Amino acid sequence: MLRNFFPKERYRKFKSIVKSEKATLTITTLFLEIFINEFYRIIWQSCCNLVTEWEHTKGIKKKDLKKKIPVNQRITYERIPTQQVEGNTYDLKGRRILKHNEQ
Repeated sequence: MLRNFFPKERYRKFKSIVKSEKATLTITTLFLEIFINEFYRIIWQSCCNLVTEWEHTKGIKKKDLKKKIPVNQRITYERIPTQQVEGNTYDLKGRRILKHNEQ
C-alpha cells in the first residue's frame, strides 16, 4: 500500500530531503496510517451511519440482512458478448453500445 500511495519519484524526493532511509520509511508509514484513520473517520464511518439510518427508516433489521434470498427473487445478470472496433464497442448484432456520457 505504501508503494502505491508514494510513487518512487515522490519517495526519492522525500528521501533526499530527510537524508535517512529509516526516517523516510517511518514518516511515510505514519502519514499513510493517519490518512487511513482519517479516511475511515470522515468518509467511511459517516457512510456507514447513513446506511444504518436508512435501514432503520425502512424497518430493515440485522436478521433480515442475514437471510438468504430465495432463488425466484434473485436478480440474474447476463453478460453480453461485445467486440471493439476502432475505439467503439458493438454487440454481436453490430449495434453500437453507447457509453454513459453519450446517452
